Amino acid sequence: MEDLVIAIDVSLSMKASDYTPNRIEAAKRATLSLIAMKLEKNMEDRIGIVAFYGYSLPIVDLTRDRELLVSVVRQLRVLGEATAPGNGLKEALYMLRGRWPKMSKERVLIITDGTFNEGIPLDIVAEYAARRNVVVDFLTLGKLTNYDKTMIRRTLKLTRGVHEHARTASELIVKAIKLAIRETP
Repeated sequence: MEDLVIAIDVSLSMKASDYTPNRIEAAKRATLSLIAMKLEKNMEDRIGIVAFYGYSLPIVDLTRDRELLVSVVRQLRVLGEATAPGNGLKEALYMLRGRWPKMSKERVLIITDGTFNEGIPLDIVAEYAARRNVVVDFLTLGKLTNYDKTMIRRTLKLTRGVHEHARTASELIVKAIKLAIRETP
């Protein structure tokens, strides 16, 4: 059993049309595929959704309600400027706060096109995630900056996560499904 919070980048750069039809729509399709596969694989898993740009927002709390998750993901839109994945991770960790003792594995999947330029540094929040034994994975698209890559590497090292990068919209779906069925440590 696993609780997974998907933190989706809804910053202005997600409007770019280098993925068909654009990055945000490609990310939403990949997320929908991930949700379907994850809940099909294990009906006991729960999924939550967080959106982030310069700020972060809880969108739907942990649930097994596939219809609700699908509806919410379809309604996601680009919300504003800047990209603050550290804030998105912090919001996701807050959503995972839950029961003690832990009854399930906890994981956050950050879907982003990079250009981390706002908010709490990602690696600082990753230290907190690591102390809570939360695995943090990344599904990225677009062109990442060297700073983005450094922050992702640091986060993965701390949290035992994995990173998948997709160069096309169809590859994004394949990699999302791969992450959906991934067995976490």
